[in-house]
Amino acid sequence: MPGRARKALREKQLPVIRLHDLRHTHATLQLADGVPVKVVSERLGHASATITLTVHQHVHPGMGRQAAERFAALLDGGSSARSITGVSSLSRPAKESTPAS
Repeated sequence: MPGRARKALREKQLPVIRLHDLRHTHATLQLADGVPVKVVSERLGHASATITLTVHQHVHPGMGRQAAERFAALLDGGSSARSITGVSSLSRPAKESTPAS
C-alpha cells in the first residue's frame, strides 16, 4: 500500500474497505451505469452472466420501472422508437388492396 494511503488510513481520512468490497462496488457502479451484464461478468471472471445477475440483482430496484417506461415510449412512437425503427410510430402502413382477377 502506498505511503499516502497508509497515512490516510491511520488518520481515519479513509474508511477501511476490503478488496472484495471494492470489487462489488466496481460491478455495481458499472451495472448501474448501463454496462451490459455480459461485459461486467467477464470483467469479474464469473463463469456466466447468471452469477453476476444473481449477486447484483439489488443494483437498482427501479430498473424494472425504467424498462417498462422505455418500452411504453417505444409503443407510443417516442424518440427511442424512431431511432430503432427509423419511423415516427410503430403503426404499420395500410396494405394496398389489389383488384381481384
